[in-house]
Amino acid sequence: MGLPKNFHSGKVYKGINLWLLLSCGHAYPYYLTLKQAEGYGAKIRKGAKSVPVVYWNVVYRHKESGEKLSEAEARKLPKGIVDRKAFLKYYNVFNIEDIEGVKWVMPESGEKYPFQTGGFYRIYWKVVEEFGVYAVEVREMRGVGLG
Repeated sequence: MGLPKNFHSGKVYKGINLWLLLSCGHAYPYYLTLKQAEGYGAKIRKGAKSVPVVYWNVVYRHKESGEKLSEAEARKLPKGIVDRKAFLKYYNVFNIEDIEGVKWVMPESGEKYPFQTGGFYRIYWKVVEEFGVYAVEVREMRGVGLG
């Protein structure tokens, strides 16, 4: 089935969002915002729970004038003239299992997420395939026991 992705854009979620959505244990890895679901003429099932998707937003302001700047404008100015404020934002997504009123075309495989079938390592290998990232378990470092 693959890694969690936005059904509308096809983009795979990254970072902590990937792990949060994987841990939900949904049978299908596709998600939509309320607005996207409504765009398909669909409704959210009563009682359905959304999952927050987090991201960073940055605002740039000119230190002297307080004028808001675009990222491109801020990059052109010397570092000491621009205030950069980063803050965390989020939006909510719903799994397509909780979206009614549309007949979803699903891949033929009915494979559930490994969390539901007991195979954590299959998630690990999907992440390796998708992102080329490997985890290494370290049990001991010089002078430090890690259990």
